[in-house]
Amino acid sequence: MQLFDDIERTNGNPAEAGEPLYAFVNQAAGADWQRVRDSLTEWLAAYPVDEQRSLISRFRRTDRRGFLGAFWELYLHELFRRLGFRIELHPEVAASTHRPDFRLHRGTTVIYVEAVTVYEPQAHSPDDARLAPLLATVNRISSPRFRLSVDARQIASTPLALTRLTDELESWFQILDTEADTNPARDRAFRWQEDGWMLFFRPIPRDAGATDDYDLTTGPARAKRADKYRSIRQQVMGKSRMYGRQFDAPFLIALTSYRAGHGPDAALRALFGPAATDSEMMRAGAIRRSRSRSSDGVWLTNKGLRFEDISAVLTAFDVMPWSITKNQPWLFENPWSSHPLKIELPFNRFDVDTTSGEIERVETGFEPWMHFGLPADWPSVSRTNGVEPEVDRWTSSN
Repeated sequence: MQLFDDIERTNGNPAEAGEPLYAFVNQAAGADWQRVRDSLTEWLAAYPVDEQRSLISRFRRTDRRGFLGAFWELYLHELFRRLGFRIELHPEVAASTHRPDFRLHRGTTVIYVEAVTVYEPQAHSPDDARLAPLLATVNRISSPRFRLSVDARQIASTPLALTRLTDELESWFQILDTEADTNPARDRAFRWQEDGWMLFFRPIPRDAGATDDYDLTTGPARAKRADKYRSIRQQVMGKSRMYGRQFDAPFLIALTSYRAGHGPDAALRALFGPAATDSEMMRAGAIRRSRSRSSDGVWLTNKGLRFEDISAVLTAFDVMPWSITKNQPWLFENPWSSHPLKIELPFNRFDVDTTSGEIERVETGFEPWMHFGLPADWPSVSRTNGVEPEVDRWTSSN
């Protein structure tokens, strides 16, 4: 069973809103996309043969979550394989019916690894049929100077008046392009409110490296802040609770997220709570009691330490098959772990000194493109033939 079909590819169009990720990558024409497919095929060849069919089936699912979850596990397998680890898939664990994704071996070192993915909220995913026509419209009228921030404050069940909205957006874009040199557009906005819809469009000057045409926010802005750390915290704690204290070796949770606002700093806050910016709390190993329970981190609460079975959390954000040379993994070791890592991994990291309470951000010089044996500019996917608009991050009031 092959990961990608052996077919003639002539589709040079960008991905449509709502188009399954596998279907697009499988059919996209051009040398850049062929390089993406070739790399994934090469990675799969190094994956255990008896597990390949199951992984391919997950890749081929029509929903984004199946594709992204399968890709993250394949990414991790290749990441650790190239670090010289021998990898067992789904090993048995004493006194537990659950099986972690990997058990890594190198010399006398053993590390259990559980993969977890934080997805965009299902209620406002890119597959939401009410939003797909809007995003397709934005893709068609994009400006060479600007990207769009699309804030969907209210989403109605009735269809958008797309013809009229398109005409007004195009006129607005023409004004922005004409006045760009003399009247910066950063603070200008276009509002559309009709038939239960409330949309705000704001221009974002296009950076040289930006390939997506829009950033989408749904629901009130305050909801985005409230959910920023909680989803990371819940996913990490949930994986730990699956196993309790069953591991006799270091336990690493490998987390990727596709949510807006998530990055290394958000992960730091999710793991350590407000102690991430308060050296006194970090030294004390507890959150001040005046703080609400929602302020707790994975490892620190107002009652002290918890989840000491977790040795470390490895994170990467917005990792896609075509961005593997650019996404930097970040490692967060638990300074109170009952099974600390006994091996130094080469990734960027946050070092915590529990004596001083200080946290140091350490960039190790790890280069993903070198690690994966690819050119630095791989795969050179062009903007006009890119899928980036469809894989942008999404937020929700949920």
